[in-house]
Amino acid sequence: MPQEPSPLQALDHRFLVGVGCLDCRHLIDLVESTCLAFPAGIPLEILQDVVHHDRSYPGDHGLHFEKV
Repeated sequence: MPQEPSPLQALDHRFLVGVGCLDCRHLIDLVESTCLAFPAGIPLEILQDVVHHDRSYPGDHGLHFEKV
């Protein structure tokens, strides 16, 4: 019998914003989870605070966390 997907598996990560992102001057859109460093969407590792964006991260256009 197929298992129902967990609600967390179905979660669209575009609607998450990492704790650090909230204090960053580069944040553009809370709903779409975009910023100047990641205009197409902030990577899930950063949104989940697994990786702190205080140094280079692939695709960040040379922008890092800067406190507002």
